[in-house]
Amino acid sequence: MLAEFSFLRHPILKVMRFGKTMIPGIERIDVIFYDTISEQLIGRTLTKEMDYPYGTIVEVNNEPIKSEIHKFRKKHQKHVWINKKNHPWNPPKQENLNKSMLDEFESVILAIPIESSEKGSMHDVIFFYFNKNLSNLKLSKSVEVNVDLKDFVGSAYENSVKAMVQASREDAEVWEDFAPLFQNNEQAYENLSREFKKMRTMYQERLVASCDYYLDKLSVEYGRKYVFSDEAKEEIKKFEGDFLKLENAIKAGVRIANNFQVHSPSDTVIIKESHLNFNTAKLMADIHDIHVQTEMEKPFNYLNQLEEIAENLRNNNKPITGKNVAERMTPKVQAPSITMYLNSNQDKILKLFSFYSDKWKILRAEFKPTFNILKNAKNRPHQRS
Repeated sequence: MLAEFSFLRHPILKVMRFGKTMIPGIERIDVIFYDTISEQLIGRTLTKEMDYPYGTIVEVNNEPIKSEIHKFRKKHQKHVWINKKNHPWNPPKQENLNKSMLDEFESVILAIPIESSEKGSMHDVIFFYFNKNLSNLKLSKSVEVNVDLKDFVGSAYENSVKAMVQASREDAEVWEDFAPLFQNNEQAYENLSREFKKMRTMYQERLVASCDYYLDKLSVEYGRKYVFSDEAKEEIKKFEGDFLKLENAIKAGVRIANNFQVHSPSDTVIIKESHLNFNTAKLMADIHDIHVQTEMEKPFNYLNQLEEIAENLRNNNKPITGKNVAERMTPKVQAPSITMYLNSNQDKILKLFSFYSDKWKILRAEFKPTFNILKNAKNRPHQRS
């Protein structure tokens, strides 16, 4: 999808677009908002299976749904947890109106109202469909999901949504101030360029803030404290592309720092500019060349050659021995030289096996020299170099 200014669409659609990032694993997102251009109510729904970030249209202007939506938009001024029975898409029956503990447990749809441009104290609304027990939040098993916790979660996301909407509206106000300058003379163009640089700076600052937030999440996940160096933040400001690609680059950088820096568990780990590789930051399963131009390149390629030969031997029903592997090396070597190379580079080999946990499966299990290195590493006391 082409990049676009956030204020070119209704602010609530911006929230819908990034909802899957805000709440990982969210089942579905619905929005109801008043469109000033068409002067009518718009409904859209987005499921986790959909690729289009703004979902599909839902009919909201026919009765009896229209009346139920009107009541909902007028009644609620702060977040509320509802279940599917109480959703305005599905007008509730009278017998379902009495709250019970079961109703509370099943109320996993977070409805967040925001101020609407429509007159009459109406609100636009966004609905987030959480998993049962709020498993999206990856809470500890010891944490009980109750009314107080849900109110805390609802308030947190309500504040985030309102902040995004407010930022979008403020950006729109800025745009209205200088958009006409496009049609003016060269001086007007220079003024516009300065304003655009300010917006670029704002975007870069928000991008860095988003990356800091994601790095904090990784700190919690891995039980370490990670921070970006100033140089890394400047590199992030230059990034242009999909945010998922940026997240993967950061995650790869964390893994590199964990494996190639010497520190104790209590240290703050600095993610440096050299740890971030945006050009090769694809899905984590596709990252194979972050070792390039490092001291790990030669052992990395050596392991690849051994794995390829071992796989060929297995496919031809031949034993995966040092002698058979050595005869197929390019150039040919003696079997003891393989063991000698692996042992002399043992620390690098172990780091590579740790970092690339999904590679060299045959070497891990069936080739004796590498199998022994891994086995001995498990048996000896853990030490940090």
